[in-house]
Amino acid sequence: MLDNTARVGFGTEKAEICQISAKHKDAVFNAYSLPLKKMSQEAENVTGLKIIRGEMFSGNEKLSTTPIKTVFENFLIYLKSFNSPIILIAHNGFRFDFPIILRYLFQYKMMEQFKKTVVGFADTLTIFKNFLTKRQEEKQSFKVEDLARDFLGPEFTEGLHNAAQDIKILSTLIDKINVPNDKIISMAKSTPFILADRALKKYFKGAVTSVIASKIALGRINLTTLKKAFQLGGYDSVKMLLAENINNKPRVTKK
Repeated sequence: MLDNTARVGFGTEKAEICQISAKHKDAVFNAYSLPLKKMSQEAENVTGLKIIRGEMFSGNEKLSTTPIKTVFENFLIYLKSFNSPIILIAHNGFRFDFPIILRYLFQYKMMEQFKKTVVGFADTLTIFKNFLTKRQEEKQSFKVEDLARDFLGPEFTEGLHNAAQDIKILSTLIDKINVPNDKIISMAKSTPFILADRALKKYFKGAVTSVIASKIALGRINLTTLKKAFQLGGYDSVKMLLAENINNKPRVTKK
């Protein structure tokens, strides 16, 4: 299932969603929500949306908006309607869309419902780079607009950065480039893995010095090892891993 968001603000910890769109075959979800923050001129230029006297517009078209919590409630209903495991797909989703969506799901205590339906996440930026090896070797752009222009034609770049249009173009690109479903599945990351990654990054943010980071590297512990430990037993398992004795010395730290 393809997914995309339009956002206000920068960074995954503070950005607000003002549009969320998803598409599976012919079933499309699209909803708008008024952000709490004022939209900057840059955000208006990127999304094509603007707020005028408390109402949202796309060009001259007035849009119907819904409170963001209700948007996510409806999004979950949409996801559940397929009665099958779902992999969410977005372009550069691991960096932007997915962390922001997860933040809202935790905020509104919807994660347990979400996990029952969404089993994984896939990023078409990574997939296209892996699939289009010549383009990668030549260091050509993998932005959606550039891929659309090169593979579909310049007319397909119109209306991009509206989340609903982006997922239509992304779907067409996947078909045009002929990316098989098994390729998407093989490059997806499971929901438990993504949640462990999120938790560990929050746990270690600002707490790991360069010295400890070096010790982690020397102890042959990578983020994947930490994620697996966290999945097995939470923070206590991570602490046990870091304190594990190697040659009668702690692998990293006893703290």
